[in-house]
Amino acid sequence: MQVKRVFLSHSSKDKPFVRELDKALRAFGVDTFLDERDIGIGEDIPQKVYDALQEATYVCYILSNNSVDSEWVKEELSVAKMLEKERGGVFILPILIENIKIPTAIKSKRYADFRTNSSLRIDSLPLRLLLSALDIKMGEIPKQLTPTMQHRILLLHQEFVSQGAVALQVLNELDGILSSLSKEYKEFEYWMDRSYYGTSDREELRRRKFDFSRGHIDGERAWADRDAYRGVFDKRINDAIQHLDYGDIIYKQETVRNTLTLMVQMPYPEAMTVHISEASELFHQLLMHLDQFSGIDSYDTFINENGLSIVYDLRSTIAKVRITTLDLIYQTSYYVTQMIDTNANK
Repeated sequence: MQVKRVFLSHSSKDKPFVRELDKALRAFGVDTFLDERDIGIGEDIPQKVYDALQEATYVCYILSNNSVDSEWVKEELSVAKMLEKERGGVFILPILIENIKIPTAIKSKRYADFRTNSSLRIDSLPLRLLLSALDIKMGEIPKQLTPTMQHRILLLHQEFVSQGAVALQVLNELDGILSSLSKEYKEFEYWMDRSYYGTSDREELRRRKFDFSRGHIDGERAWADRDAYRGVFDKRINDAIQHLDYGDIIYKQETVRNTLTLMVQMPYPEAMTVHISEASELFHQLLMHLDQFSGIDSYDTFINENGLSIVYDLRSTIAKVRITTLDLIYQTSYYVTQMIDTNANK
């Protein structure tokens, strides 16, 4: 499934509505750009905004008295119109949140009417029309959830949130150990090369390593140092992983994956069901990388099993799992709350 990237063009004075819209879209698997979240400290704001507009699949242009008077929003709309003309087809999706005179620049476009307080409810027509414009398939929401189904959904969600928090805590600790191990090995390689090539200057060291005609300085000393450094590295590997309980780590990740497998069977929208399935597959990859890493316990196994590559792959997967789990907790929390509330009011 191709992820939709949506730029939320709005006045900062309309943040309360935009934050709720952001929650709703992300609950259906849409990758939104929200300035207060996605522009980091020290980053160039105009450049970041321009890049996000370039990468966007659509621009949701929030129409309000505040936005039509905002010079910043006018500039975003100008760039968006240029991109729409270049790409062809629909790119700008106007969203009306209060009674205003529609700007001439988009007067010919049909807008989504979000002027009522209930317009962001999961069963609301405006939200369904917007998702349809984004080519997001909501799937059928049950007309009435039985108490048993409501209880099942809530129970699974609570289990996922609880288990996910524990799994992330364990993975954060493991990632810290892996980071230290990578640094230790790189430092070990530096000391080995330093002994072999006879210089501690890193730039000179790089030159000598690639200048094969120069050879090395003292091979016998280098191999003697290698044995000494190897002993130190062995000890540091053991110190780093001696308190790790692989069985416990794997059990916690498998528990989350099993819960995700059950969640796929719940009446979520199609986009979210796909997201849950992708998260489950990501945990499967994590378990495979954990199994590979569990065989590393010394310098020899680190070298023979290509340990640095295994550590890199495991850390990369941990980062993806961390982001996906937090995002899914956020999305399912919003969806479950809305779905239960919708059925309670029917």
